[in-house]
Amino acid sequence: MKEGQRLVSLLEFLRSVAFYILLAFLFVTFFFRPMQISGTSMTPSLLDGNRVMINVINNLLQAPQRFDVVVVRHEEELWVKRVIGLPNETIAYRDGALYVNGERMEEDFLDEAYMQETLDRLGIEQFNSDMKEITLGADEYLLVGDNRPESLDSRNSRVGAFSREDIIANGVLVFWPLNEVRYIG
Repeated sequence: MKEGQRLVSLLEFLRSVAFYILLAFLFVTFFFRPMQISGTSMTPSLLDGNRVMINVINNLLQAPQRFDVVVVRHEEELWVKRVIGLPNETIAYRDGALYVNGERMEEDFLDEAYMQETLDRLGIEQFNSDMKEITLGADEYLLVGDNRPESLDSRNSRVGAFSREDIIANGVLVFWPLNEVRYIG
C-alpha cells in the first residue's frame, strides 16, 4: 500500500509541475514575453542591455495610440519604437518639430538634457531631422526611436511605415537592472 501511495503522490506532483509549466507557457505566449534591448535607438527611455517583458496582451486588446512604445517585427528582428503616426494621418518633421495633419505636436517624452548632450556629441544642430510630409495608409503606423539622430526607423525610406500586423506588443516592463524597474507604455 505504501508503494501505491508513493506512486499516487509522484503522479500528483508531476501533474502539478506540468500544470505550472503550461501556465508559464501561456503567460509568456499571451501576456508578457521576455526580451533584451539591443542598440541605442530608444535611449534614454530604454538602454542597450535592458531586459524587458513586452506586453503582448495589451496589443491584442487595443490598437496602438500615439506615443505608445511598441515592439514591431522588422524582417527577422524585433524592434522597439514609439508610435508617432496613426493610420490615415499626414506626418512631417519641420524645423525639428512634429506635425500631424498640419498641426504641431509636442513630444513631451523626449528628454531635453539627453537631446542637448546628443547634439553636442554629434555636432549637429537639430535632434529631429526634417522629414517630408507623408500620408499613412489605412493600416499603417509611423514608428520612430526616441534617439532620433541614431535610430533606423519609419523615417527611412528603406524601412517605411509598419502595418498593424507587424506590431506584436504594446508597452514594455523594464525588469533589469533592478534599479531601473518601470513600465513604459
